[in-house]
Amino acid sequence: MADCSAARRAGFDQFRYGSRLEHIYAADNRQLSTKAIYDAWAIPSQIERWFLRSAEYVGVDGASKNRDREVKAGDSYLWRWHGYLDDVSESGMILEANGLDKFAFTFTNGCPVTVSIAEEKVKLSSN
Repeated sequence: MADCSAARRAGFDQFRYGSRLEHIYAADNRQLSTKAIYDAWAIPSQIERWFLRSAEYVGVDGASKNRDREVKAGDSYLWRWHGYLDDVSESGMILEANGLDKFAFTFTNGCPVTVSIAEEKVKLSSN
């Protein structure tokens, strides 16, 4: 069993898209649809807008992925973080990318991280 404490410390066990992603996309006058949030995870140029300094992906054929296209299951990644030098990076593999609402990848020590996206329903009640 892999030690997944690094993934928990990174906050992936309680991650919500939160204010940073919402702020960036709201500035573009976009509604945060399920698809927009999915794209923010699955398209290299989009994940760099809110989460990473650099996101490089390589397909199963060994070719670099287009920065403006969705990555696919089996692609590998090299992520670099804001505020760190290039020698601080994370590499892993995309486990699932369904194009709509589920994006999964390995993180430190091969720990699986799954991002499931769903619209929240708000129930209003009156007294």
